[in-house]
This record gives sequence, C-alpha cells and structure tokens, in this order.
Amino acid sequence: MVITAISFVVNPKSLLKLSPNIKAPSLIPLDNTPAIWQIYSSSTSDITFKYPSTLSATFVGLVDWPPRPEISEQSFSCNESGDGPEAQRTSTTYARVINGRTYCVSVTRRGAAGTIYDQYSYSTLLNTKVVTLTFSIHHPQCDNYADQKIHEACQKETIGFSDQLDQTINQIFSTLTFS
Repeated sequence: MVITAISFVVNPKSLLKLSPNIKAPSLIPLDNTPAIWQIYSSSTSDITFKYPSTLSATFVGLVDWPPRPEISEQSFSCNESGDGPEAQRTSTTYARVINGRTYCVSVTRRGAAGTIYDQYSYSTLLNTKVVTLTFSIHHPQCDNYADQKIHEACQKETIGFSDQLDQTINQIFSTLTFS
C-alpha cells in the first residue's frame, strides 16, 4: 500500500465552538435514508452498492472512497491476529458480528506528519461468495492538539468512530448486489 502525503486544514477557532456533548461521528446521512446515497457500479464486474458520499465528522475523513469491492470463491474464514500493543498500532484482524452478520475486519494503520491512516477491509459471505470492501480513512493524532477542548473532541470522535463505521459498512453490504 502506498500512502501519499495528504494535507488538510482544521480551523481551531471553529472547533472551540463545539459543545462538550459532541456526538460520535455518523457516516449515515442525517435523515438516515440510504436512498440519498451515491450508487457505485463497477466498470469491470456487475457489482453495485449504495454508499454515503461524505462523513459528518470533524476529525475523521475519507481517503479511498467509495470502498473497493472484491468477490472471491474462497471459503469464508477469519484468522484473527493483533495480540499485543505493537500489533494494535500496525495491523490487526478480528471477527465482528454486526446486526447478525459476521465480518472479518482487517485494519492496517500508518502514520504520517501528525495524521493516522487506517486501511480497512471488511469481508463477509454473500450468496456463497466472499465479498470484501476495502477503503481508507484518516484522522489526526489527537495528542497533537494543545487546546484541551479540541483534544477531547478529537479523542471522543475517533474513539466513537468504530461503531458508526461498522453500522455504515453493514448498511452498504445490505445494498450490495452481484451475480
């Protein structure tokens, strides 16, 4: 995986206006209607799915989006890894059940110039085939914020992001079709 330097500007003055009751980010549009999502249609296969075009998050952003789909004839299994603190910082694989569907989630973490890049791969069994969606996100290293309010808002958003991401990916998979 090649990571290109990406820069983005966060206006600290606008962040200071955040209330202390900041909610976890939501990838799901505010009206929660997947009908307003974009439609992905592969030019090389018959895969289609719906996805949200943006995040409603202050600190977490999309890098490789929409997710890149892959279909495999292999059997579905999840070889969990990532024991220990070092593994958690670089890569890990774990099984996750989201609304009754089992996923194998692999996350590879890289850092560059105060930003953390996470590449995610969610795999699950659909119609006897293993389907994988791969994408990347970025977020700042929250400890770099000297302002306590910004630091806390950043940490709260990035910590709460995983559950929202799981739910959004599960919704994307629920719209995915192929033959």
